[in-house]
Amino acid sequence: MNGIVFVYSVIDRKSFLEAKALLELAQNEDPKDIPKVLLGTKIDLDAGKEGEEGARVVGYDEAQDFAEKNGMVYFEISLKTRENIEKPFELLAKKSLEKIERLEEMEESIKLRKQKERDEVNRSCGYCGT
Repeated sequence: MNGIVFVYSVIDRKSFLEAKALLELAQNEDPKDIPKVLLGTKIDLDAGKEGEEGARVVGYDEAQDFAEKNGMVYFEISLKTRENIEKPFELLAKKSLEKIERLEEMEESIKLRKQKERDEVNRSCGYCGT
């Protein structure tokens, strides 16, 4: 798995609570080094006043704090206006590539170490070990 995206609506607290619950499940199942992104959607609908239909019920700061505490990056997006749509996925792709590069470097280091060990064994005398 290269990344996880948690999505909720800024005008629906229940969806935010569900994203929190899904994060808890994911943390129990997946390694900690998997990049995670929290997306708050429907920012284009945040036109109402507090308490009215269509009003934001999950504030930016609340979501940002939650994301930071859980090692995620937070973005607010609008599918309707396409605001910030590409940024989260570009970030996940970048982090995935960095992880692949680290794994390849580790693999190469292991190969070099094993080759060095084989070379040392081949150079030593089979009878006295020198």
